[in-house]
Amino acid sequence: MAPLPRSTELPSRARCPCCGYPTLTSRAYYEICELCWWEDEPLDDETEASVANHGMTLSQARENFRTHGVMYDPAADPRLSGPDGPR
Repeated sequence: MAPLPRSTELPSRARCPCCGYPTLTSRAYYEICELCWWEDEPLDDETEASVANHGMTLSQARENFRTHGVMYDPAADPRLSGPDGPR
């Protein structure tokens, strides 16, 4: 059987600044990471201390990801609220 052509290689991905996994198609285009839900804004920076992404800094989101597997603390996860949520 003939080998598959090289054109089947996966495209390169950019690493999410929050979780570190290669989930983004490119950096700084407001893409949301499918793993941790971080919105990759152009202002994301290792030294950035400003509040971003639902009132959370990148450092806070990284800590939440290490602890909870998502950028949000479970008690303040906006994905769980709404008219049919407990709040």
